Amino acid sequence: MTSRQTDKVTRVDIRIPNELYDRISAIATHHFHAKTHHRIHAKTHHRSGKPEVTPTILKLIELGIGQLESSLSDVEETDTELKEQVRDLDTRLKEVEAKLSGVNTVAVKAEPELEPEPEPPADEREGLSDDELSSLINLSSIFIYRYRRDGHAIPNVVERLKDWKFKGNRWIRKE
Repeated sequence: MTSRQTDKVTRVDIRIPNELYDRISAIATHHFHAKTHHRIHAKTHHRSGKPEVTPTILKLIELGIGQLESSLSDVEETDTELKEQVRDLDTRLKEVEAKLSGVNTVAVKAEPELEPEPEPPADEREGLSDDELSSLINLSSIFIYRYRRDGHAIPNVVERLKDWKFKGNRWIRKE
């Protein structure tokens, strides 16, 4: 052992910036007792009359190390939990994939899309398109299209279309 080390302690020279030392001194004065580390004033040094900061520095180091170790164990626990959750999700995903392996997962369209019929030039047209009739009788062109395509309509649609018939690819007034 060197002259700076005993069985229980090692003396270390450390340079502390003045601002940090002042903060430690204030903590020693207002927060810690040298022996009990309770929230009462620190002892004052018998020669200098200043608060003893060594016990406060040691307590702050212990608290910092404890916080660091606690944070690291929290991270390790969280990391372990996340790994377990990922493994669980991976297992569940494989189960779902296995169940779906024979199932066709491609969505089927409910209704085939109809290609729009080409519009003849304006001077050759007779009658109205679904959209033009829609604007004229104040009814959604979707209802008109469905009535024309399927013949199904709610009473209001039938009433509004009673004077119209679909001929060729246009709506014309009944005579």
